[in-house]
Amino acid sequence: MSSLINRAALKRYLLDRAKILRPHHEFNRISEEALEHFENQLRNHADQLIRRHPAKGTTIRP
Repeated sequence: MSSLINRAALKRYLLDRAKILRPHHEFNRISEEALEHFENQLRNHADQLIRRHPAKGTTIRP
């Protein structure tokens, strides 16, 4: 199954946020497990959104 996330953009975002939220700790890598974690969370969130969608209508909305 193909990835739903832009892995490079997610890595950049996590490292940039880490600099802001944890300035005294230098993070420089993102593990494969962390990327898989976000991928799985996104898939689960999308599935939940679809399951909650009413039977009437054709546009998926949050």
